[in-house]
Amino acid sequence: MARWIRRKTANSKKKYKHKTNTPNIFPWILLLILIGWTLWAIWHFSRSVIVPSLIKRVTPRKEKSFQEDFKEENEEEALMMIDEDEIFRKEMDLISGSTCKNGPSGVLLLKTHKTGSSTLANILNRYADQNNLLMAIPHRNSRFDWPHMFNVKSVDQKLMNNRRAQVLTNHARLNRVAMDEVMVPRTLYISILRDPVKQFESSFYYLEMHTFFGLKFSENPLQDFMQDPNKHMNKLKSRQKPENYGLFRDGMLFDLGYDQLELKRIGVRKAIEILEKEINLFLILEYFDESLLLLKKAMCWSLENILYFKQNQRTTKIPINTATASKIREWNKADVVLYEHFNATFWRKVKDYGPTFKEDLKELRHYIHEWSKRCDRQEVVKGKDASAVRFYKVGHKAKPEHREMCQRFFRKELEYIQEFRMSYFKEFHDKMQIYNKFKRSPT
Repeated sequence: MARWIRRKTANSKKKYKHKTNTPNIFPWILLLILIGWTLWAIWHFSRSVIVPSLIKRVTPRKEKSFQEDFKEENEEEALMMIDEDEIFRKEMDLISGSTCKNGPSGVLLLKTHKTGSSTLANILNRYADQNNLLMAIPHRNSRFDWPHMFNVKSVDQKLMNNRRAQVLTNHARLNRVAMDEVMVPRTLYISILRDPVKQFESSFYYLEMHTFFGLKFSENPLQDFMQDPNKHMNKLKSRQKPENYGLFRDGMLFDLGYDQLELKRIGVRKAIEILEKEINLFLILEYFDESLLLLKKAMCWSLENILYFKQNQRTTKIPINTATASKIREWNKADVVLYEHFNATFWRKVKDYGPTFKEDLKELRHYIHEWSKRCDRQEVVKGKDASAVRFYKVGHKAKPEHREMCQRFFRKELEYIQEFRMSYFKEFHDKMQIYNKFKRSPT
């Protein structure tokens, strides 16, 4: 028995010794797997990053277009610009030539005094005439309650016959809310500005301001007035103030709805901020042809739509010395800020016009010259001295096939508005006759 026990004990010790000496290979297998993963990661990284970067260093860089560069640097902004451009195309659908599927439904000209707005009005009146568009007619005379602010009752509602106007060109002081009620939806609001020194000088003599200040016999009334404008203005009592008194200082802003009290209340910068939202396009008289190209693009017109001859142009201009010009700018400093601001935005719009701008400008001036010859343009002067203005009429050499178009070029504002008024009145009268006849007929 003892011998058997000793044998068993010896065998168990051998087994235990064998177990303790056998190595555990599991950690080694795990280590090999980790090393393999690490080597694979290094190989993949070098293949996808390091090698291409080395190739890029030795390979000449291919020139990228502005659009590609822009998208890489600021992809989000580029996408935003593409979206805006797509919206603009859908909204305006600008196509070269005269075709436009979805342009503005109407156009409103916010006229400013002595800025070439009469010439601009002729373009719009002609457009309404040729396309049988509904023109807004003042309820009396030829202005929409100017110098008071525009209101719905400023329009002859009877002649409108519960319809909304597609074009408005006569003098009105800006009131966007009331104007939106009168005009069709998607109306383009435009206005025009001029260098404040030239604009004030022109207004001064056209409105005969010097007669209100006892400067009628002065050799240089404007220069004398600018010596002390406040003194001259204070001489005018309330009952002596003419209806165009608002044009005696910062006249362009007055037409745009801001008199001196309102400018003091909100400030010039705030007024400009509001105007940026309310007026879609400001034209600049000093660059009238360039301005018309912007109008053509905004309205989806052809060059034929913007052909023109100057209207209501003065024959003589009195020179202004540097000192007087400086005083005029100081006196009309709100208008100066207005002009400088929208002159800057104007040139940004010109830059955005596209590559055909110079060619279109050249073509426009060529057509104007050609039509001047076709119409045999003849000059007519009305008035005298500094207030004299130049008009044009069709000459006897104009061919019959051109005469009708030429007459439209030279038709005055008052003639156009009277023509529209009579046409709408006849339409209204005919409808009333039909209504009365129907009312009297037995049932």
